[in-house]
Amino acid sequence: MQLEALKRQAQERAAAQREEVARKIAESEAKRDEAQREAQRKQEERARWLAKERQRAQEAQRAAVRDAALAERRAAAAARTEKAAIEKAKGKERAKPPALQKAKAHAAEKRAQLTKPSDAVLTREEKRQRRMAKDLGIAFRRGAARSSAGDAVPKAPAAPASAPAPAAAGAAARRKTARELFLEQEARRKREAAQHASSDESDEDLDEYEDEDEEDTHPSLRDEIWRLFGKQRQQYMARDVESDDDMEAGAMDVLNEERRAALHARREDEREERALLEAKRQKLAARRA
Repeated sequence: MQLEALKRQAQERAAAQREEVARKIAESEAKRDEAQREAQRKQEERARWLAKERQRAQEAQRAAVRDAALAERRAAAAARTEKAAIEKAKGKERAKPPALQKAKAHAAEKRAQLTKPSDAVLTREEKRQRRMAKDLGIAFRRGAARSSAGDAVPKAPAAPASAPAPAAAGAAARRKTARELFLEQEARRKREAAQHASSDESDEDLDEYEDEDEEDTHPSLRDEIWRLFGKQRQQYMARDVESDDDMEAGAMDVLNEERRAALHARREDEREERALLEAKRQKLAARRA
């Protein structure tokens, strides 16, 4: 009986010891898990703090770059203002901005592209002669038209040279008076008026000669000649040769093109300025790094 009691007591003590060991193991594992969670929490907090510090440093760097660029722009503007004031004080003309010059050059280039080379050098009278030659089926020669027009107009007779006024003795030794200068100007004006009058008379004689030549040829004969070539003279004469319908570009087209060119130039300047600012930011970042 005593042996069984001792055996039972030993078993109970062993079971109690096993329970105590299991409890201690569970407590140690719980403490270890809690320590791991605490370490992980601290690590996450440190990572968040480092990220905030890094973001704050980047914002400070960007603000410094912006301040430097703004200060540089202000200094450049002040320098330009001072230079303009100095040039204005000296009486020099202020240079035009590059954007405006570029826009004007672009507009001029567009106008040159829109205008035909053949039409750009022809006058309105030459255009009319070219259309007439085309209707008649004749090759238009610009040089021949000019030479014929020049040969048809007779030269105005030269005005007779007036005899010089007798110079007084010792006139070279003294200065001319206001009255003498006035008389010379009046004589010169009268000579020029006589020359213009003679040229006008020659032009009137030429017009009368052309009118007589036109009266000699009967209109019906001209109509018959035109009809032989398959043309209607009356329809051709009724055309409006002074119209500008054949112009390639109007004033509004040129103005719109200039506006587009100015906008394009302004956008290019803005892109270049942004590129310069970005390059400066990169340089500052490289220096601070």
